[in-house]
Amino acid sequence: MTGDDGGMLRMGRTVFEREISTVVRTRAFLALGLGYTAIVVAVAWFSGSVESGYLPTATSLSTPSELLVPVVAFALGYRVVLNDRATGELEVLKTYGIGRLEYVLGVYAGRLVALVVALVLPLVVVGVLVSLYAEPYTTVLEWHGGADSVLLLMRFAILTVLFGASVLALSVAVSAVSGSVRGALAVVVLVWLAIAIGADVGIISALVAERVGDESVIWLTSLSPNTAYRGLVMETVVGVAVGDVRATSAVVSVLSLFGWCVVPLSIAVGMVWRE
Repeated sequence: MTGDDGGMLRMGRTVFEREISTVVRTRAFLALGLGYTAIVVAVAWFSGSVESGYLPTATSLSTPSELLVPVVAFALGYRVVLNDRATGELEVLKTYGIGRLEYVLGVYAGRLVALVVALVLPLVVVGVLVSLYAEPYTTVLEWHGGADSVLLLMRFAILTVLFGASVLALSVAVSAVSGSVRGALAVVVLVWLAIAIGADVGIISALVAERVGDESVIWLTSLSPNTAYRGLVMETVVGVAVGDVRATSAVVSVLSLFGWCVVPLSIAVGMVWRE
């Protein structure tokens, strides 16, 4: 490793550490995490799934997670580059020789750590509640001949983090291309509505019109982060428990979520220092 490369890595690590420190000190982020935790635990508890097992709990949380995870991810990322640009920190970092890639990855990694904590903590609480209050067996799994396991909830947590990571990458990109906080917020809302609602409407329209076959549906349901996440939960959590797994669909959806991480971050790298 050359001296320049080592310096870049140190600067990227400095940005990463700064983001962690910022999140820890910001009360709004703390409130956001606690609010999300309260909602997730309340949904699991009052739906009765905690008493039914890990799989019913993960299933009951899939739809709320699809709706709420983007809110948490966007809140963590849509202002991050904008704030640095407004305060002049972005130009200061530039004078120290930090590269675009190191800056964006440092920012993203720092916010991602905060997002992982916010998303996993409530699921840990829920898992403890299931272990304490669940019945010895669940009728849902009994009917299908499956076996309930904490591994299913752990798999659900991993998929939720991957989903959140893709949305966070999109929010960082929006922050990099926007000129104001108000503009970034508007873009976030419009882009997510177009992605989330547009994907569902497009799939339903194609199915109703009988324009796609079963193989095409696999690709269509993997195009947007939310549909890919939904499909992965059904295939690798519910499907595993009931013995019905389609590996092709799961692989395509995972690749799609990784793509939704890489492409927005690439856009952010290209736009972070605009001339």
